[in-house]
Amino acid sequence: MMDPKELDLTYDKEFLPQSHFWGRLTLWVAVALCLMPPVYLSFVLGYHPGWPIVLAGFVAIVSTSGAYYIVEPVSYFPILGIAGTYMSFLAGNIANMRLPCAAAAQTAIEAPQGSKKAEMAGILGIAASVLVNLLTLTILVLVGTALVARFPPAVTKSFGYVLAGVFGAMFIQFAIRGPIYAVLALPVGIALNYATPLPPYVRIPISVFYAVFAATQYYKRTKKA
Repeated sequence: MMDPKELDLTYDKEFLPQSHFWGRLTLWVAVALCLMPPVYLSFVLGYHPGWPIVLAGFVAIVSTSGAYYIVEPVSYFPILGIAGTYMSFLAGNIANMRLPCAAAAQTAIEAPQGSKKAEMAGILGIAASVLVNLLTLTILVLVGTALVARFPPAVTKSFGYVLAGVFGAMFIQFAIRGPIYAVLALPVGIALNYATPLPPYVRIPISVFYAVFAATQYYKRTKKA
């Protein structure tokens, strides 16, 4: 069995540099592949819609989703870790698939949150979810559309609550580990959602950073006590 100090050295000197190298490379390759179709349609086939339309679409997307570019990496990183963050943002479906799978793997082996053991468990959970996701999507693409078309409206309408159900289950999963943190965070999130006219891209960052701040301050005070 490898000595803990040697394991830490291997993690810092070999695992992290490789994670950053391949993570950045694959993400930039994905960006290039995503840009290829619009660039081809715009500048090769001549279907460019005009820069004012492109700029208007860019502003609309940034105004509604721009906050997620900051909030999601910050809020997801403690569970996903470095390599898991690269994998998750490349594969997508972070909130409803990668994050729950990483958290479930960490819970299964009782890994301390933020530890190297938790990060390794999260990586394996994410990798397994990607493989299962690819297999499932292949099957659903072939037969899923026909099945969903035959579902009654009551069933298809319930699909809109899937993401809320996933977040609720994750909240309970982590609240069990530290109920006081849930007590500190939940009332503010409910108040911002129901008692303020703030748009989602403002409410979500406030909720996330408040929860981080409150949990950190509570931990510092209890540690001193």
